[in-house]
Amino acid sequence: MKCQLSLLKLKKHSSRKVARPISLKEFNHVVLKARRPVLRRNHVLIKALMMEMQRRFGLKLRAIAVMEDHIHFVAKVESRKQWADALRFFCGQVALKIGRGRLWAERAWSRIVRTGRDYRGVTLYVWRNPIKAGIFNSSVDATYILNGILFGDLKIPQPEQSGLQTAFRFG
Repeated sequence: MKCQLSLLKLKKHSSRKVARPISLKEFNHVVLKARRPVLRRNHVLIKALMMEMQRRFGLKLRAIAVMEDHIHFVAKVESRKQWADALRFFCGQVALKIGRGRLWAERAWSRIVRTGRDYRGVTLYVWRNPIKAGIFNSSVDATYILNGILFGDLKIPQPEQSGLQTAFRFG
C-alpha cells in the first residue's frame, strides 16, 4: 500500500496557475465569467471587441453567446502565443470599458472540442444558450459568421446571391 501511495505525484504549490488546455488543430470552447451581470447590456461593445480581436490576432470564430454574466465562444488558433495575446487583449479591453478594470470573476475556462459530434454539440450548445436561459433576442443573438470571421449583427445575404458558402445562425 505504501508503495502505491508514493507513486502519486502531488503538486508542490497548490496555488500555482496551470496552463489552459488549448488545441492548435481543433476548436476550443471558452467561457469567461464576470463578477456582475453587465455583459449582455454591452453586447455591441463586446462584439466589436471580438471583431477587433480576430482582426488583430487571426482567430477563427465559430459560435458566440453573450449572456448576462458570462461569454461563450468557440474559436480556433494557430499558436499558443496568438491565443494568449488575443485573450489578454479581449479580456483587458472589456474589463477597462465595462468593469473599470475589475470585471472577471476568474480565469478563462477552456476545453478542446474534437471534430464531429463533439464540435456540433458544443456549437449548438453555445447558440442555444440564450434561448435556454430565456433571454433570447434576435437583435442581440443573431450573429453573422462567414468562414470563421464574425461580422457582427448584419443582414445575412442569400447564399445564391453572394456565391459564397456561408456558416451562420439565427439564434
